[in-house]
Amino acid sequence: MPQTLLGCDSFNGNQLRELVSKWYPTWDQSLFEQLVEMYQIPLTKKYGKLSQGVQQKLNLALTLARDAEILILDEPTAHMDIPSKQLLLDVIVEWMERGEKLIIISSHQAEDIRKLADYVVVMKEGQLVGKFEKEELTSQYKQYWMEDSLPNEPIPGVIERKNERILVSKCAEVTESYLASKQLKWLRAKNLEIEEIITYMLIGKAS
Repeated sequence: MPQTLLGCDSFNGNQLRELVSKWYPTWDQSLFEQLVEMYQIPLTKKYGKLSQGVQQKLNLALTLARDAEILILDEPTAHMDIPSKQLLLDVIVEWMERGEKLIIISSHQAEDIRKLADYVVVMKEGQLVGKFEKEELTSQYKQYWMEDSLPNEPIPGVIERKNERILVSKCAEVTESYLASKQLKWLRAKNLEIEEIITYMLIGKAS
């Protein structure tokens, strides 16, 4: 599903359903109707007359109802309001539980990644930064608030010092082992959110 569906402005939703469904033996009409009802999509209105948000909802209904084994989605929640995004993510999670399903998502939305992704591939200016298992990635990146000021020396795994007592590590185990060996204690630590981690990667601090 592309972010923008071209060449469909003169068709209404019913006509697009008729056109698309013929190509997919796995077409799930009940799922299509469920999505149409959930999002209140006017199927008799021409595609070009719909708002961008409603166009996106119709695109998703036409895509998910194909019940293909592999879905490729480009910015699936673009132009959607917050409640619609949450409903969509819930629907996709349910769809993935139908069986052996694979979704490849291109997205700038952290919530899409947080809720749907098992693996994250980070790109910068068309170049591969890296491929990561999401849970492992989020368990390794941590921010620490130290009890005392840190010594002015490199600390393994640390990618940023925000001041004398706050540091960020991309390899928590290595950093914590070093701090323990130096008897340096932290008051608290927290795992970074996925969007914070990706930001460090894209600005070059996590390399």
